[in-house]
Amino acid sequence: MHPTLLISAFVTALVFSILSFMTVAAVLPELKMEWVLSETEAGLLGGIFFAGYVAGVLVLASLTDRIDPKWIYILSALVGGVSTIFIGLFADGLAAGLLLRFFAGLGMAGTYMPGLRGLTDTLAEPFKNKGLVYYTSFFALGSGLSVLVSGEINQALDWRWAFILTGAGFFIAAGIVAVVLPTRPPLASAEKPDTHPLDFRPVIRNRHAMAYVVAVIGATWEVFAYRVWAPSFLLFLAPTAPSGYLFEPTVMATLIAFIGIPASTWLGQLTERLDRRRTLIITSAISTVLALVIALNLAQPYWLLIILCLALGMTSYGRNAPITAGMMAAADPKLKGATMAFFAAVGFSGGVFGPFLFGLAADAAGGKADATAWSAGFLALAVGGVITVVGLCVLGKANEA
Repeated sequence: MHPTLLISAFVTALVFSILSFMTVAAVLPELKMEWVLSETEAGLLGGIFFAGYVAGVLVLASLTDRIDPKWIYILSALVGGVSTIFIGLFADGLAAGLLLRFFAGLGMAGTYMPGLRGLTDTLAEPFKNKGLVYYTSFFALGSGLSVLVSGEINQALDWRWAFILTGAGFFIAAGIVAVVLPTRPPLASAEKPDTHPLDFRPVIRNRHAMAYVVAVIGATWEVFAYRVWAPSFLLFLAPTAPSGYLFEPTVMATLIAFIGIPASTWLGQLTERLDRRRTLIITSAISTVLALVIALNLAQPYWLLIILCLALGMTSYGRNAPITAGMMAAADPKLKGATMAFFAAVGFSGGVFGPFLFGLAADAAGGKADATAWSAGFLALAVGGVITVVGLCVLGKANEA
């Protein structure tokens, strides 16, 4: 298959595999009311998906150093699809929701990074970096469509159908990968790592790779807190919108997610020519400032806050592709799967803490849907950019490209 077609197929599969990624965010007001959730419990429900992802990716991505990622992808997609559909069919409260969303996260753990491994291993130069940049950048398209599609299904039917129909995307993704990804021949003994699949000590000793692990903790803290809470925040802002306001909160949240696609692609290509570390430090610092400005200026006009939200969408998600590219470049070739696993598991733990601490901060500020609570939430979100800056400054080297 031509490299461009292969990249397009994998991007399409990625979008379908994460169609249920932000369904909780899109239907959170209904779930909070029906399941009688506090802000902290709502944040926990938003973040538990990433706990499942972290738990699963340590094993599943690491196993791609030994097992064909194609089969890991297909089996994981089936787990993700079944668990998501079961939320719509059977979940009746927080406990069931947490359990099933955890398994949905496991499903994503076996599709996202193993999918990237399968794609980049199949592509020849100079298409490897192009495939990496587009694959990781289009995560924003899938997460944005997740908010939009889930919100529209929720309005047309209800929140249960939102989970059922978006969960079916996992099965479509599995079908695409089954068709387009060649089966990898068994690896020779010399090509396999000498370490245990869960021995991450060589990865931890790789200072360059660890800089990007810490960097992605901050990026996912920020991105996923923003993704989970953006629809509700935009609903809070909606009464201040001028007459003729055209966009529902879920539609505006989708636009904020979509703007991350060109930002991530552009920044990923830019850091191939400039100093990657320095560019990411500057972008992360700008992202922190934007989050602080939003937190401290909620009384400003609606149009100004929307511009700030769009800018934050660019600087937060825009870091994804270059951080992932930095990790891949720093990885030992024989330990690429283990490095990806550690990067995804430890790094994406920010996706667990970000949404939860956003909700916890809002509760601590009174737990009401008012400006004080939202200011506290965005102050918690701003910590993500600081983590990225600190990680790259402490572990990175100034001459790293």
